[in-house]
Amino acid sequence: MGNISRESSIPIMADESILGLTDAFHLMRHDLVDMINIKLMKTGGITDAIHINSIGRAAGVEVMVGCMDESALGIAAGLHLALSRPNIIYADLDGHFDLVNDPASNLLKFKNGYLYPNPGDGFGWNGP
Repeated sequence: MGNISRESSIPIMADESILGLTDAFHLMRHDLVDMINIKLMKTGGITDAIHINSIGRAAGVEVMVGCMDESALGIAAGLHLALSRPNIIYADLDGHFDLVNDPASNLLKFKNGYLYPNPGDGFGWNGP
C-alpha cells in the first residue's frame, strides 16, 4: 500500500483496512496512505473514531467519515463527528437510505444533497 501511495499521483485512502487505533497508527506512522476513512461501526465507536481522527490530523492526512449499512442513529453519530472536527473534509453517510421503518429516521434531514442533524440535544433521539 505504501509503494502504491508513494508512486501514485492519485491519493490513496485506507478504508476497510482501519479497524482500530493500531491500524490507523501503523498506516500513518509509516506514511503508507494519503487519506483515511473512519467508520464508527468498525473502529469501536465515537471515542476511538475521535482518537483515529487525531492521529490523522497529526499525520497531515485527509480524513473522511464513512459508514456501513446502518440505522440513522449510527449515521447521526458519524455526522456529528464530521461536523465537530475541522480537519474532516469528506463524509459518505448514506447507509441509512435503504432501510425500511428505521425508528431513528427523524434524527437526520436530507435536503438538496445535504445531510443535516436533528436540532435537538445530543443526537435528538427521543425513542421510537
